Amino acid sequence: MNATFNPYIHYGKPALGSLLAFATIAALLLGLGGEQFRAGYWQYVAINTAYLTVTGFLIWLVFDVRSSRFKLPSVKKRIDDHLILVCGREDWLGYDAAVAIYERDGDYESPLATGLVSNIQANGLVQIQIIEGFNNEDEAALKTRMQGVQLTDFIIKPGQDWRRGS
Repeated sequence: MNATFNPYIHYGKPALGSLLAFATIAALLLGLGGEQFRAGYWQYVAINTAYLTVTGFLIWLVFDVRSSRFKLPSVKKRIDDHLILVCGREDWLGYDAAVAIYERDGDYESPLATGLVSNIQANGLVQIQIIEGFNNEDEAALKTRMQGVQLTDFIIKPGQDWRRGS
């Protein structure tokens, strides 16, 4: 998350915007409806304004969470001797999370290996221990193959450790 992230502003603006929009519509209904309409329906208008305000905010929240939660981490460093990739922190990368590692080759993502998050460092960076190559290559061949990949060409996605069984 951003160091300047303020949750009160981030979530408060759309909540207030939703409240003001539906309160304006309610005020128009009550103001233009006449005295009989106000006397008979003000409670329904007030309750529906509250429901619509909450619903409007929840719809915004769904789109906010969906668009900002899942990002692919960038690889910062490769430790070839131990088959470890050090990458930036993302919310979905928790301890022992299984990942699939791909190599970007133009428009094609070539499967490279599977891994597990082995450590989340104190500085927030995440260590991914590479378990096994997709091509059933031995450790030396996998190390050689990984050395040929630029850091910007690694793609890390959620994966599955198929060795654990179901």
